[in-house]
Amino acid sequence: MLIGACGWLHPQWDESYYPEGLPEEWRLAYYGNEYPVVLIPDTYWSQGREVIASWLTETDNRPQFICEWAFESEQPSLDERQELIAALNDRVEGILVVLDAMPNDIQLAMIRSLAKSHPVCLDWPSAQSEQLQTVLSQFVTAQRVSVCWHGDAEHKMDLEHGELALARVPSEGHTPRSLRTILETLLASAGERQAVLLFDGQPPDLEVVDQAEVILNLL
Repeated sequence: MLIGACGWLHPQWDESYYPEGLPEEWRLAYYGNEYPVVLIPDTYWSQGREVIASWLTETDNRPQFICEWAFESEQPSLDERQELIAALNDRVEGILVVLDAMPNDIQLAMIRSLAKSHPVCLDWPSAQSEQLQTVLSQFVTAQRVSVCWHGDAEHKMDLEHGELALARVPSEGHTPRSLRTILETLLASAGERQAVLLFDGQPPDLEVVDQAEVILNLL
């Protein structure tokens, strides 16, 4: 299992995590020294090809990337986004497609296209999970497509599909017991597949990320 955070350019981390004066272009490498995976938020892609290419040149072999794509955002087209993702080479563990509603035929075609090159995980509000699961069950089962889990016991069945078992949970409000439950559920559902646990927040609490890693090592 890979455990990490959503994003690495959080202003709050400038004082609490990154050393004083650390250049912004060095922060991903600093993060990668401690954490094996990170979500690239949808908003980061607007920084352009040169910056995205530097994410590889400024780091060694870590972290691995989960690439977020929010379909409702005004971001690069499918071809442009695929080119940017391809520039990250084999450091991409998967693509997280964020849906705010039922995808239309064009979006479903885009998901199929993305799934040809990388595992794709669909992220939708938990309130819509049952409805979307019913409509997309055959599509999800037939593709390299999984469903993002948000840590609630009610929807843990979302982890059964696709090549990637991915959980995205808020970093606040956890106890060691709740973290252990999330880790055990994710491991049991993943089986032989790659499992990824991402902590979200404004900013993500890295102490919780560290605590999850300690608990994982004890399991």
